[in-house]
Amino acid sequence: MTIRLNSWILSPLYLIVRILSRQPVGCENLPKDGAFIIACNHVGYFDQYIMITPIVKTISRHFYFLSKTGNYKIFEAVPIDTENPSRSLENLGEVLKKGEVVAIFPEGKANPKKELAKGKTGVARLALINKVPVVPVGLDGPHGSTVKESFKDFFKGVSRAQIKVGKPILFEKYYNQEITKELLEIVTGDIMKEISRLSGKQYPY
Repeated sequence: MTIRLNSWILSPLYLIVRILSRQPVGCENLPKDGAFIIACNHVGYFDQYIMITPIVKTISRHFYFLSKTGNYKIFEAVPIDTENPSRSLENLGEVLKKGEVVAIFPEGKANPKKELAKGKTGVARLALINKVPVVPVGLDGPHGSTVKESFKDFFKGVSRAQIKVGKPILFEKYYNQEITKELLEIVTGDIMKEISRLSGKQYPY
């Protein structure tokens, strides 16, 4: 059975994460309707669960995320096509066209370092092609680039778990421009700088 994130079945999970997390900040910035992209930094294995709880509870909507793991078989998500990554973006684009919400970690993989990794341009491409806003999110929680490392940091990390949601970013001034590598880098930089502000992690690129 595939479970949607706004299903009552997940209520116990939401309760546990809420008890072990600090009060989320800025959830009022989340659009109540329409398609948009959530772009969040990535510090560890538990990030998607920490991020899910306040967002779903605020807007009562399911959202799709890219997943390399079997999570997409449990939660309604979009699996990463390792042989054709562009196909994964196309699938997310189809989700956005239906007015749904997409969540992506632009760093690509868990990064427990003090500085953000260079952002990948997929979020920018999706935002420009589909003409939807990007909601930047800064996250802190159990750190670790592997499941083992995240579990090791679990007890000291989950108590500090928190998300900060920024205001939606619109890139309307670029909608009629050709989507070049340079434009994607500019938009990605704007998104990552806002994630940097919210997460408290420097973005040196």
